Amino acid sequence: MTTPRAERLHLTLFGPRNAGKSSLINAIAGRTVAIVSPQAGTTTDPVVIPMELGALGAVAVCDTAGLDDSGSLGEQRVARSLERLSWTDLAILVTPAHRPPAPAETAAWHGLATANKPRLVVVTHADQGLHLAKARWLAELGTDAAPLCLDCRAQGAGQALRDRLITLAASGQLAAVVEASPLDGLVAAGDVVLLVTPIDTAAPKGRLILPQAETLRDALDRGCIALVTRETELPAALASLARPPRLVVTDSQAFAVVAAALPPEQPLTSFSILFARKKGELTAFGPALAWLDSQAVDQLADQAGASAPPLRLLAIEACTHNRTHEDIATVKIPRLLAARTGRAVQLTVARELRDVPTDAAYDLAVICGGCMATRGRMLAQLDSLAAAGVPVVNFGLFLAWAHGVFPRAVEPLTVAPVMSAPPAAVNLHGDKS
Repeated sequence: MTTPRAERLHLTLFGPRNAGKSSLINAIAGRTVAIVSPQAGTTTDPVVIPMELGALGAVAVCDTAGLDDSGSLGEQRVARSLERLSWTDLAILVTPAHRPPAPAETAAWHGLATANKPRLVVVTHADQGLHLAKARWLAELGTDAAPLCLDCRAQGAGQALRDRLITLAASGQLAAVVEASPLDGLVAAGDVVLLVTPIDTAAPKGRLILPQAETLRDALDRGCIALVTRETELPAALASLARPPRLVVTDSQAFAVVAAALPPEQPLTSFSILFARKKGELTAFGPALAWLDSQAVDQLADQAGASAPPLRLLAIEACTHNRTHEDIATVKIPRLLAARTGRAVQLTVARELRDVPTDAAYDLAVICGGCMATRGRMLAQLDSLAAAGVPVVNFGLFLAWAHGVFPRAVEPLTVAPVMSAPPAAVNLHGDKS
């Protein structure tokens, strides 16, 4: 089974146009996986290539547009390259030996340094000689490891970079942001784990969605007794058990039905909430839940909700999926938010994890579990929302709150290990903010 992209170590190549980034990726892969051309600006968007790099294991190597791209489209390409650098596990500066340093690569390098992001310098076009200004610039960078000088077309160039990456990993300088497994700290061998997976019009045909499949596999790996049922068969499933489950995990959209079928002392959570912990920090969602409590109709009984301005809601999804007339992000959550607050909802939808648009303001953001994203990417997104002053809540946590299942839905997670704090924001533009 192929390692999911979200579980891979992410390596991102950045630098000016025509520095040899695409040629370097081809050298690492040992085959042509990226288009190479002498024309500047051949790579226009981040291109991710999954690879297996020996002792380094499964990685995702990303080629990006040149940081010195120009024009209105060029500015958008540069923004995407910088956004990718903000959450990558390793940033690899690819700089041509025969050209003087570009201001954009200097700014990006120092922005990464401020955020303590692991970095590596690869000097390409080594066969063309080292420009005097580039030599002085390299000496002043203050890298932890000496720059690697390569001719990407020469035999052995890819192996030289692979060897350097393996050395960095062995020294502890290169590692992916650690993710807990979905059930980490929640169950033990021999425990009964009951998974409730509704099969509705939004469910993919013939398979479970990734959070359900990953949670089931985690239960099996831990030696648990895993039972999977639909919400319609939940009473029969419970009746068949000789002892109550150690934990019930449900699809968040079935919270109301499942909670009503369980005794109040039964530990209950959802797949989305498990992934909120796996991919991010549960504490990051506390301010949004407090804000929701303050906006609930029963807290605003003395105010005329209908005359209040619409709530500006940003819904963020990390992937594309089958959308129906009952879509969770565009239909169910806005409808529940309007019902619980008595106010109209003005919805904006983002179909991928990106920084919050600077030209818009939001009262609340709701974000998916991020099963297709890395933990580092999710933390970067949460950090950008916090910096913009936008309270954010996970889909599952919102549905638990809306259906009156909060805080019950997070109580089982209080016994789990505490994950590391989110990293510092990455400033890749070289300013002081």
